[in-house]
Amino acid sequence: MPSLPQRNQLMLALAECETGHPEHARLRLVALYEQCRHSGLGMLTGDVQRALADMGVVLEDAQDGAAAGEERGGEVAAEASPLSARALRRGYYLDELTPREVSVLKLLAEGLSNQEIGNTLFISVNTVKYHAKNINAKLGASRRTQAIHWAKAKGILG
Repeated sequence: MPSLPQRNQLMLALAECETGHPEHARLRLVALYEQCRHSGLGMLTGDVQRALADMGVVLEDAQDGAAAGEERGGEVAAEASPLSARALRRGYYLDELTPREVSVLKLLAEGLSNQEIGNTLFISVNTVKYHAKNINAKLGASRRTQAIHWAKAKGILG
């Protein structure tokens, strides 16, 4: 699993926080956030963001900064950005997955084959495979069953 070293770093940071070393944990999490973002580990990036939010640190969303056309330094106080904190608690992955990817994911969770999903959504089997590959990449999963499990655990699927 390619994200295992990063997951271990997250667990170590959480342990540091619990054992009275919140500053070490914060520094580790900020570095881990950047590493996960650059590696395309969407699900783990969201987990790191939530851990930071629990510590009172909210990293601004790269999309928010790009939309505003501003260059900012990585951290924003949680009080200064309540909307970001709410969006973070709501779930990072819903913003990453497109509506079509969510539709494909829901049908995958129902056990439909690629052909059945294609027929249901009026798309080709290759397009279904393309969406499934993107879903796995965005959720940091290596298999469809893993993506479905993680999506259910994160509230993307009901």
